[in-house]
Parts: sequence; structure tokens; C-alpha cells
Amino acid sequence: MSRRVLITRCAEDCVELEKFLAGAEISIVPYPVLRFEVLESTKSWKNLLALLSEGRAEEQEQWLLLASPRAARPLVEQISGFGAAKLLDFKLAAVGKTTARAAQQQGFRVSLTGEGTGAALAAELLARMDRPAFFVFACGEDHRKELPETLMQAGHEVMLLPVYRMLRLPPAPLPEGRMDAVVLTSPRSARYYLENLEGQPPQCPHIALGPTTASAWRRLGFECSIPPRPEMDSLAEALREL
Repeated sequence: MSRRVLITRCAEDCVELEKFLAGAEISIVPYPVLRFEVLESTKSWKNLLALLSEGRAEEQEQWLLLASPRAARPLVEQISGFGAAKLLDFKLAAVGKTTARAAQQQGFRVSLTGEGTGAALAAELLARMDRPAFFVFACGEDHRKELPETLMQAGHEVMLLPVYRMLRLPPAPLPEGRMDAVVLTSPRSARYYLENLEGQPPQCPHIALGPTTASAWRRLGFECSIPPRPEMDSLAEALREL
């Protein structure tokens, strides 16, 4: 029997998951609660370019950090627009395989792919660092803190470079029809999803894409499961087993 799974993302962001579900009788129902918008922080870019021109960062190992596939395209466009080609020589570390693939599609060379969370990537980076390094974290305006804070607490320098933001969409009712499961993709999307439903989610399994989202959902008073890894292939396997 065909199953319907709601996910708190737009249709474009569901393409990869649908590919992993090919052949399964599972229909993905997009239910976006946030919309993507490019953010160009001139102040952040000026600060970064000034630091690079001073040459101070050249004394350290240099890394670009990406925690979301959404950051890759605006980052490469802004590198070109601000004349910051030097960043293309930085090693790039990505949170998860989806983010790594998005970076590669934009022409970046990925040196390290973490295991799906910011905390996991930070741990992998720290394990290979024997001296302070310089990191540029290309991120969303509202980003998770564990990756940059863990690196800074270990004595590394991290410069935040917001290149996009996610804005709340107007509340909308759920699509009609039975839902066999709901996938929550971020703490903010979980909160807005619940607010849209006036605190009454459908009586079906809820799956959080990662531990941070799961914790946020539980703080709201509800239970959920998480896939073994916060990656689309692992999520697809969890959905197949429902």
C-alpha cells in the first residue's frame, strides 16, 4: 500500500530524498514553513577581506566550513562578486554528504565530510588539528552554534560569514489526505509546523532529521524518532521500514 510522508521542506529540497526512495511506494508531500533568501552581508565580507589582505590568516591552516547545502551557491557567487578568489584555495569541510555534494556541484573541492552534524564535523576537525587554524563558516543568518563554538572553545579562530537566511512562510493548513509520517527538518521548522497546526499535529509517527531537531521537538512536548544518521539515504531507509 502506498504511504504518504509529509516533510517540512519545499519540493525542490525533496528531490534527493525522492531519488533514494525510488521504487518504494512512498509519496513525499512537501510542506514548507520557511523560504530561502540570499543574504549578502557587506560588513562581514569587508571584515574578512581586510583580514585576508593583512596576511595574518596565512600563518594558519585555512578552512571553509559549510553546514547546509543551501550555503554553497550563494557562497560561490559572493566569492566572485567580492573578488575573494583566495577563499577557493581554502580546504573545505562539509556537514554531511548532501552538503558535500552541493559544494562539489558549485566547483568546490571538499577535503572533509563530517558524519551529518556540526558536532561530529567539529570532532573530526579537532582530531586532525595540531595547531590553531582559521575557519570561515559560510552559514545562514540563523545557524546552529555547535560547530563554530566547539572550534572556538578549542582555541581556533572562526569568522562567521552569513550568506543566506530562512524566513517564515505564512501559516498554511496541511495538505488534504492521510499522512503516514511527518519528517521534521530543523528546530525552527518543527516549531512553525506545530504553530501552524495550533499545537495539534496529526496522530502519526514523526521523524526528526537529526538529534538537535529531535531535542527541539521533545521540548515542545512530543515524541519522535531519528534515523541512524542525519542524511537523506539514512532517512529513506527509515521511511522504508515504517
